[in-house]
Amino acid sequence: MERARGGLLKDVWILSHKYFIDWREGDNTNLLWISGGAGKGKTMLLIGVVRTLQDSLKSTEAESNIRSHFFCRATDSDFNKATAVLRGLIGQIVEQHRPLVSHLREDHDKTGRSPFEGPNAFTALSRIFKEMLGDPGLTARVYLVVDALDECEPDDFPELLDLIIESASSARVKWLVSSRNRSDIETKLKKKAALVELSLEENSDFVSQAVNTYIDYKVSNLAEAKRYDSALQKHVNDELRRKANGTFLWVALVCEELGKLERWDARKLLNEVPSDLTKLYAGMMDRIERLQGLTPEFCKTVLSISTLAYRPLHLSELTALADWPKDISFEKEDLKKIIFTCGSFLTIQGDNIYFIHQTAKEYLSGNPVIFSKGEKEVHHTIVLRSLDEMEKLHKDMYNLRDPGISIDEDKPLPPDPLAQVRYACVHWIDHLCEIASSSYDQVGLYDNGKIHKFLKEHFLHWMEALSLTRSMSNGVVTIRKLEDLLAVRFNESRLLDLVRDELRFMLHNRWIIENAPLQAYASALIFSPVCSLTREQWKKEEPEWIITKPIMDSNWSPCLQTLKGHWDGVTSVAFSHDSKQLASASYDSTVKIWDAKTGECVQTLKGHGNGVMLVAFSHDSKQLASASDDCTVKIWDAKAKTGECVQTLKGHSDEVTSVAFSHDSKQLASASDDRTVKIWDAKTGECVQTLKGHSDGVTSVAFSHDSKQLASASYDSTVKIWDAKTGECVQTLKGHWDGVTFPHDSQQGTASVAADENQERQLSGYGCNSNVSWITWNRENVLWLPTECRYGKVAVSGSTVAIGCRSGRVLVIHFSPTLSPLEMYHDK
Repeated sequence: MERARGGLLKDVWILSHKYFIDWREGDNTNLLWISGGAGKGKTMLLIGVVRTLQDSLKSTEAESNIRSHFFCRATDSDFNKATAVLRGLIGQIVEQHRPLVSHLREDHDKTGRSPFEGPNAFTALSRIFKEMLGDPGLTARVYLVVDALDECEPDDFPELLDLIIESASSARVKWLVSSRNRSDIETKLKKKAALVELSLEENSDFVSQAVNTYIDYKVSNLAEAKRYDSALQKHVNDELRRKANGTFLWVALVCEELGKLERWDARKLLNEVPSDLTKLYAGMMDRIERLQGLTPEFCKTVLSISTLAYRPLHLSELTALADWPKDISFEKEDLKKIIFTCGSFLTIQGDNIYFIHQTAKEYLSGNPVIFSKGEKEVHHTIVLRSLDEMEKLHKDMYNLRDPGISIDEDKPLPPDPLAQVRYACVHWIDHLCEIASSSYDQVGLYDNGKIHKFLKEHFLHWMEALSLTRSMSNGVVTIRKLEDLLAVRFNESRLLDLVRDELRFMLHNRWIIENAPLQAYASALIFSPVCSLTREQWKKEEPEWIITKPIMDSNWSPCLQTLKGHWDGVTSVAFSHDSKQLASASYDSTVKIWDAKTGECVQTLKGHGNGVMLVAFSHDSKQLASASDDCTVKIWDAKAKTGECVQTLKGHSDEVTSVAFSHDSKQLASASDDRTVKIWDAKTGECVQTLKGHSDGVTSVAFSHDSKQLASASYDSTVKIWDAKTGECVQTLKGHWDGVTFPHDSQQGTASVAADENQERQLSGYGCNSNVSWITWNRENVLWLPTECRYGKVAVSGSTVAIGCRSGRVLVIHFSPTLSPLEMYHDK
């Protein structure tokens, strides 16, 4: 970071500023916000602060204090997410106070996986972070520094700001954050009473002095490296001071350019260089255009692709995406030279290409110099080059040689065979959606065109690659985009039919391909419908070691996806009213929220002390209520990534069986086995009515659409209708001869409880594992069984396995008695 920003700022003027001293040493300022425009040195300032904290906190009474920092970077997907911020902060905190690792270990022991990964990572990490800061064994002050909040992804930073504001209420937690001047950040942060803002614009004299000191430092280095005489050194120093306008980034960029020139060209550059940052970028582009030969075009190619890429590219990925002349062979060092020639727009770190600053990318976006034919034309080139590279995909890219091997066991030997094509696999459809419609034919978006042929010949190879690169969720999203694109373009098309079938194939088999990549060629094929276009296209890949395959339906079932994640029976499901999310409740005491489009679990809500019986969304889809056997109702923020429980409603004396929001989302009703119905204020959590009258447990509640009445159903064989305002029972409906239940109008789902006999079926030869999720051979997983094919009785006779399923279906699978799955697989 220091190298990328042009060197460490020696004169950290903020250290003597009253606001900083109050923040560091006082008790009244727990949140200090440094705001300022682009290039004003916020990052360099915070680097200096971090260095100072690290040095000063090593002494005497400050030795026990904890300091943790993170520098966000918009152009790097590893550094622009709220989850990445928490990972960095937590890691440093644990390093300095080892007992706090128990919070991480406890979460890992409960879930069996690292809280640092997965779609629920931010929810898990924010909870762990708050638990660490509130740990009674932590008595020291905790100094937390986060730079460039504005460079966090838009979907992430509001939750991060909320977490910062909430945790800053602790007397021993000290936050120092920086960002550009943005009203949304200012509005959020200023909700915190103890916030102090330090504006760089309002402290321009201090900034100017620091810039001058930085110029002295940079020019001294240039004079030594380029052998400036005293007159030239003074001229360079004076010109930089005159034109800098208090902008560190401008100084760093100009000094970078001076470092590439001979000393006799320095005066000319300084005379020509503008003092405005945008004009400086324009001058850098002008110098690129004046280069000789093919170099200007190569530079424009690199800059245009880097600007449109959805994440920073590796050198090998850029080599694959660029349309280089066919008669020129590019080596790694050649590409580095081109990037070095691209002015000071780009920098290379660990063979990954980054923009020197967010403003550089902003300047290049839509720039007619590098996009002479428009951005769509570059997207067009990226699509064609991506398809060319992906045509090199083949079965078993990592040479795993075992159809049942887990994704967690794959360890490719260097060089990574997917290194060059990783970006293309994830983002080729994203770029396809950006090209001009007039270019569709040129990229082969038609029947038997280039895209159609790729999907017919490489679809399973692509699925395997997405799994190996941990990108299956991206694959689901992008193939849906392709389906939508084709549906607009064609009424009828064999390509569209194939894409729709491949989407069903992906949704049906996502979990197993995501977790065991090579099952794409085994379980995913033989358990797909007989008439599936994908299965027919890839019939040659069906395992030869399976002689008699299970009899499957001809066509896809109405079931679009099976969502896995609960470890005990699912008791309730509910769609949000905007149809974007699905919630599920389980006997495992958790609630999960799923993306209804991709099937990805976006939140796991924990807090109930017993099984959760029912879930219901508010009609504005912003909140989710859960009813539990622990006698409570919880209301959750359904939109926040933290999975925050905003209310816990207590008052029932027996398990809560049902909940329902009123249609105006202002009230919540709950039913219980304690024979009562309660009406709650959804905002305050206050119980406003307790409705009594049923003689047995109440099973269901539902509001009328005008929110004026409430109906309740009971095991006492009656339905009662209540006035929701007065609590008066206005009708009792009799006629049922047994207990009555009715579903919430937004719920279409069923509960499923999985059980097995815990009988070990791993024998020599073929068999099943203990929960009948895999068919095994010599105790090795070789064929995964879909959910609907499990939980029944198993019989094994030699190389034949029969499974009686609860659906009534009996699967009979006959395997080759002479050829093992591994041997056959290795031969193929």
